[in-house]
Amino acid sequence: MLGQRRRGLEELEVAARLEPGVPIYNSSLAAGLIVAGDFARAEPLLRDALRSDPTYGAARERLVRMLETQARFADAVNERLRAPALRDAE
Repeated sequence: MLGQRRRGLEELEVAARLEPGVPIYNSSLAAGLIVAGDFARAEPLLRDALRSDPTYGAARERLVRMLETQARFADAVNERLRAPALRDAE
């Protein structure tokens, strides 16, 4: 929001590295990477966040949207069908 994208990503990388078990850090870093177009680095972070907390809806929704952006529709549908299901998943 302040136009300091690189610095923000660096700070999120530090947070995720220092607290690897906290899903919000991985998910937030992944969100920044998605905006930067770095899907290859974002996907494992989102999957790690979901392994830590399978009910973390924001991480699952980010993952689904990223997969759809990449036209990986079968993967996106499979992710939507994972338990716990997202609301409006049908």
